[in-house]
Amino acid sequence: MIPKKIWQTGRSHKLPSRAVPLVKSWQRMNPMWRWQFFDDEEIDAYLKIHFDSDLLRVFRAFPLGVMRADTWRYAVLFIEGGLYTDLDTECCIALDDWLPCDAQLVVGVEVDDAHFCQWTVAAAPRQIILKTTLELIVTRAWNGVDTSNPHFVHYHTGPSIWTDAFRQHFEAPSVSLPELTRIAAQSTDGIVVLKPGALRDQYVRHEFGSQCWRDETDYFSWVAEADNYLPVNRTRPQGRDGWQMGIDDDGYYLYHRDTLCRLNCNDITAWLYDYFDGTRSVGNAIAELKSQVPDAPDDVDSQVRSILRKLARLGVIII
Repeated sequence: MIPKKIWQTGRSHKLPSRAVPLVKSWQRMNPMWRWQFFDDEEIDAYLKIHFDSDLLRVFRAFPLGVMRADTWRYAVLFIEGGLYTDLDTECCIALDDWLPCDAQLVVGVEVDDAHFCQWTVAAAPRQIILKTTLELIVTRAWNGVDTSNPHFVHYHTGPSIWTDAFRQHFEAPSVSLPELTRIAAQSTDGIVVLKPGALRDQYVRHEFGSQCWRDETDYFSWVAEADNYLPVNRTRPQGRDGWQMGIDDDGYYLYHRDTLCRLNCNDITAWLYDYFDGTRSVGNAIAELKSQVPDAPDDVDSQVRSILRKLARLGVIII
């Protein structure tokens, strides 16, 4: 039921040094399983082939690479089936010795005992909860990615949305994880929830690289990246009184009704000016801009910050 395929991903095919022996453990202990690795460019191309434009647009607009990696794991398991596992995991026991041969979906429990983990997941192709997860990812992204929320990664692509997909599938929106586990075990959907710790330090050992590898020079910790990202994006700019947006043959412009000062604007500046009312964060603005403007430039993040600094310096907005 679960094909003998192992999927892993990273920014490039040059693996972080600490990941090399861990990857080899999957290859060495499972010689009858086909191991495949996709880098950032390859997962983008994969989604473009297999999924509609809504998912691809959301995928490309996510502010952090880990969110794209999260999305791809659900996507590749839904299309291909097999086992996905993060680069910071080690295979301790051969897959054929613990994966049930007749299962449709095999999951473990997070360290916090509040979510199903998704650092290692095994599934048959077209498993319905994977489809539900992908649909939830698109729905939540269209409602905006508020990066001022410190848990925005978990909510949009990580263990929170993964667990909520189970709740949606079983029509049990508010049940605890233990109750959700019981419901899944009693269903006829072929779902196996492994005993606590099975994917932490028994069948699989998880090194929690985002926390423990942060000082490695060749590893990019998404937690560190998010930590650096959040303080800037929590800023909630507000326009100052007196300024208005206009448009003429030369394009968009800002002008002050009292001083008659005029500032020519590009499309991004015009979009941002309507957006900032003091209630929404910079991070949320960037995420919405990426999702709503199909041809948004690749460096939109840096452009937005540059524009904000200029408008603040000229007294158009308050940061």
